[in-house]
Amino acid sequence: MPVRSPPPISNVTVMRWSIIVVAVVAAALLLWQLRGLLLMVFAAVLVAIIFRSAADWLAARARIPPGGALVLVLLALSGGIAASAYLFGTELSTQFSELVANLPAAWAMFERTLGQLAFGRELLAQIEQAAPDGTAIMATVQTVVTTLGSILSGFVLVLVAGIYLAAQPHYYRHGLLKLVPARHRDHWRETLRVTGRAIRLWLIGQLVAMIGVGLLTGIGLWLLGVPAPFALAILAALAEFIPFAGPILAAVPGLLFASTQGIDTFLWAAALYLVVQQVEGNLLTPLIQRHAVDLPPALTVFALVAMGGLFGVGGLLLAAPLTVVAFVATKKLYVRDVLHEATPLPGEPDDHAVAR
Repeated sequence: MPVRSPPPISNVTVMRWSIIVVAVVAAALLLWQLRGLLLMVFAAVLVAIIFRSAADWLAARARIPPGGALVLVLLALSGGIAASAYLFGTELSTQFSELVANLPAAWAMFERTLGQLAFGRELLAQIEQAAPDGTAIMATVQTVVTTLGSILSGFVLVLVAGIYLAAQPHYYRHGLLKLVPARHRDHWRETLRVTGRAIRLWLIGQLVAMIGVGLLTGIGLWLLGVPAPFALAILAALAEFIPFAGPILAAVPGLLFASTQGIDTFLWAAALYLVVQQVEGNLLTPLIQRHAVDLPPALTVFALVAMGGLFGVGGLLLAAPLTVVAFVATKKLYVRDVLHEATPLPGEPDDHAVAR
């Protein structure tokens, strides 16, 4: 039986596929150029989830409309910030100014303190080989300060956008689903609900961990007599948002200022940071993950490196919540809906983790 040759490809088909390929490549390049904006949109969604979760909780218990509850939440937040600034603003500003002003002296004292130890002299020799005159260190500090300024200005925009998203979440969700073909709309609607719930649980757990780390660090540094314990505690709490790398970065200024009080205080401060991280890793995090999102540690590490390399500081800050979204969406859309494998999703009872 003669083998039939495939029908010839028409010029129209070639033209159609060429246009599709060019459009896909152009869209990918456009998204890459707008990656900073996309990160800000994602950050605004996180802010909206925080505000909306608080508003829904208040609306359910006070039996008031969600819009009114959101207004009350925003007023309470503004009032809390204003009251904190009035009560602690001067002290906090003084402590942060002390951190910045005394950083060179703290570094010099840190060098002298390490110079008294055998392993410290070895470490200092390696640091001096990398940056003999300290210019690299100061350039890094200046870069960090400049980056923090950009983050703060972007935070204002993200905050405003988050309030708009929190005020009308159904409007934006409905508009997003309009971009999905009708036959897949139910799957994506359920995926948005599941990922939103996962992010909300993760944010609550992260907030608990940040408060716990900040309190333990601040009380410990205050008892040790380390300068500016309140400011260092806030840095430790904020740095907890970045898994693995954040606690290490937060410990650096604390150890620098502890070294100004002598070798004993420096060693006690190092032990304090180690103990706090052990408590957070072995007690707080396991308890939180029972009711939140249990991300595999290796996945978190690789996501942190990848997001930081692709998107810079913004990717580093948002690596964990982006990983939560990707992790949960993959389990829902692929493992459960395509492979029909039983897999648990955050916030679901165990008997719901069934193949469908």
